[in-house]
Amino acid sequence: MSPKKRNSEKHSGPWEIVNSSLAACRKQVSRCELVQYPGEDANGNLICSEEQEQETEYLKYLIEKAYVQLQLLIEKNGCLKYLDRFNDGFDEFDNLSDVMPNKYFPEQLESPALLYLESAFSSFTEMVVGLDSNTTELSILERILQNTPYIVKDYGNDPHSEKDIRATLLAFLSHLFPDVMREVAIPHVHKTYKADLAIPSLKAVVEVKYAHNSQELKQELDGIYSDMKGYSGDARWTHFFALIYTTEPLMSQSKLDAEYALARVDVMWKAIVVHGAGDRQRPIKVSKSGKI
Repeated sequence: MSPKKRNSEKHSGPWEIVNSSLAACRKQVSRCELVQYPGEDANGNLICSEEQEQETEYLKYLIEKAYVQLQLLIEKNGCLKYLDRFNDGFDEFDNLSDVMPNKYFPEQLESPALLYLESAFSSFTEMVVGLDSNTTELSILERILQNTPYIVKDYGNDPHSEKDIRATLLAFLSHLFPDVMREVAIPHVHKTYKADLAIPSLKAVVEVKYAHNSQELKQELDGIYSDMKGYSGDARWTHFFALIYTTEPLMSQSKLDAEYALARVDVMWKAIVVHGAGDRQRPIKVSKSGKI
C-alpha cells in the first residue's frame, strides 16, 4: 500500500464524522428557513415563536455536537496551540441557536457559530491532511475546470449552452475519473435538485453555468446561490465546484472571489470563471441542394 493511500485512509474516518456533523448542521439551518419569523431584535437576530425555538434549539444541539467532535479531532492530531485558539474563538458565541439573514441574500439564513466551525474545519484539514491522494485528485479536477476553454477547443466543439460544456467535460473527465456521472439527484425538503456532474469517489459535484452577456451572468450567479442552498445537507457530497463559462471576459476570477467573500458563501464551494469561444445561436445547417 502506498504512503499516500495509507495517509488518506488514516484521515477518512474522523474527518468524515466531523464533516457529516457539519452537513447535518447546514441541513438544520435550511429547516429553520422554512419557518416564518415575525421580525428581528435590536441585534439583528430573528425573533422566534415556540415552533421556531424548537428548530433553533435542535440546531444548537447539532452545533455543540460538531464542536466537541472537532475539538477531539484537533486534540488527537496533537495541535494543542491550534486547539486553544479554536476554543477561544468559539467562546465568543454567546448563543449557539442564533440564526440571522444573510446580509446580501435576506431570504437565506446563516448561523454565525456554524460558519466559524466550517472555517476552522476547512483550515485545519488543509493544514494537517495536506496533499493526500484525495486532495491531489480534487486539485486535478479544479485544474481541469480552470482549463475548460482549452479542452473545448481541443475537442473541436462550438458551444452554445451549458449542455454543450457539460457534455465536453463529461467526455474528458471519464478518462480520469471513471465513476463520473451526470444529472445526479440531490433530494431536498421541497424539491429534488440535479447536479450537472458528480464524482462519487471524490464526493465532488460540478455545476456548470453558461453566460453570453452580463445579464445572463447575473442570472447564473443567482442560480449558483440557489444550488448552494439546495445541495446542502447531503453527506454523499462534500466538495462543490461551480464552473461559470462565459463567451466574453465578463468577470475576473478575483472579482468573483471578492463577491463570494462578501456574501460569505459556503466554504465547501469553489467558484471558477473562465472565458472561451461560443455563442447562443447554433449555425443554420444547409443541405447539399441548398435547402435550409
